[in-house]
Amino acid sequence: MSKFQRFVLLCNHERGAAMVEYALLLALIAAVAIGAIGAFGSGLGTEYSDIGSTITSAIE
Repeated sequence: MSKFQRFVLLCNHERGAAMVEYALLLALIAAVAIGAIGAFGSGLGTEYSDIGSTITSAIE
């Protein structure tokens, strides 16, 4: 039995279908998180650096 046939069998069962839905949801969440980190990662680093510099200046 091929992997595709096992996947189809798994999707035909109620428990298997739920498991596949959860796996797809997890993959979507991971893709969004990776995209957000890639898009905002460097900008947030700069913001935190600026905030740290401002706090340090205010303390001195």
